[in-house]
This record gives sequence, C-alpha cells and structure tokens, in this order.
Amino acid sequence: MLRLKYLLLIVCALIVAGCGQNVKHTLNVPQAAGPDAPGSGKRIVVLPFADYTYADSMAAAFRRNLEISEALTNTLASQGFGMPISEDVFFYLVDENVVQIADYEENSNVSLTNELAGDWSDVMKDTIRHYLRQQQITQRSQVAE
Repeated sequence: MLRLKYLLLIVCALIVAGCGQNVKHTLNVPQAAGPDAPGSGKRIVVLPFADYTYADSMAAAFRRNLEISEALTNTLASQGFGMPISEDVFFYLVDENVVQIADYEENSNVSLTNELAGDWSDVMKDTIRHYLRQQQITQRSQVAE
C-alpha cells in the first residue's frame, strides 16, 4: 500500500511539473538592408536552375530548384537587391520559348495503370479501375469545356 502511495505521488508530481511551461515561438526574419547596402537601388533577376541529376523524380528536382532559388533570393534581398516576382520571370521565359511547361496530365494515369498489373486483390483492382474511370471522366469534361 505504501508503494502505491509513493507511485501516485510521483505521478502527480510529474503531472504538476509538466504543466505551465511556456513555449516561445520565434521567427527568423532577416533584417532589412540599410541604405548603404551593396545592392541598394539595383534590380536583379534569378532564373530557374536546370537540374541534370536524373537521380529521382521531378518533384524532388522541383524542391531542390525551389530551395536554391529561395536561398539565393533571400541572400540577395538581404544585400539590398530588388527582385521581380518569380512567377513573372517564369511566364516571361515561357513566352520567349526559353522554358517549356511539361504536361503532367498525360502521365497521371500511368501509376494507376501500373498498379493494375500488380499482385492486388480483386477488390483493390476494382477500386483502382474506379479511380481510373473517374480521372478519364474528369479529363473528358475538362476537354469539353
């Protein structure tokens, strides 16, 4: 009985000790560049990077491109350089045929079609077929519009 009493007191002490803690959230915002910053009054354009690794998916390449662009943009902004909106730069490059937009809709059914060849139960294959039909209906309705 005495052990149970001590155990209960320890549990209560842990609960009380864990309550009331304050958590301070901080946000690392870079300081604005001063008037004598190296890039003060100058504008610069950061172009998209080409990723020739071919090691993994397009999504991973896009993430790497985004990380590099954001790090470079933040560093240049902290030095006082002004920059246009990155979407405007991208659309300008598309208009000038420097960059082509990849059509991801053509490949959206490929992974589901590959899964049909897998070793799934009949119920799972029926579900995959259902999703394939839904995608085809959605694509037909978008083309009809």
